[in-house]
Amino acid sequence: VDFGQGLYFPWVRFKNADNSFDSSPHGREYEPFFFYIPHWGWVKHSSHSPFSWGIGLFTQGGGGSKSNLKNKYFPEGKTIESEMAFNKFTPPIAYQLTPRLSAGFALNVYYCPLTVKGLFGPAYVEVNDASAWGGGYEVGFLYQPTDRLKVGIAYTSESMLEDFDTDNGYI
Repeated sequence: VDFGQGLYFPWVRFKNADNSFDSSPHGREYEPFFFYIPHWGWVKHSSHSPFSWGIGLFTQGGGGSKSNLKNKYFPEGKTIESEMAFNKFTPPIAYQLTPRLSAGFALNVYYCPLTVKGLFGPAYVEVNDASAWGGGYEVGFLYQPTDRLKVGIAYTSESMLEDFDTDNGYI
């Protein structure tokens, strides 16, 4: 069993002719926000079988920022924001080929939520609750040449996401 929790605190600084802001934990005008980055996994191996199997959920990455920008089309300013996470759900299986050599395979299912709000010249684009799914796989071998040393090698396939899809956005 494996559990982990990470926190990501973006700190954004920006300055141009119309805008200046500094998001920091020091109580300034634009406060930072944070992301939880969880992961957990569970593997089951029976001493009576050469098979092991499990499940896992991992946040592979993500990030974002939030600010208020002005331009000549929006002199009062508009919220500029982005948030994205790249999550992986994986059910693995492994087989012990010999007492010292094992092979494993995992199917990777990816889910990526996305929110974007931005100024693009005279247009303000807002995309809320967009998401995309994807897939891939991993294969690997673990070899134990001595009782105290294990050596492994793994390959992770390219991860492809479908196009982001939402019914909640506007320009």
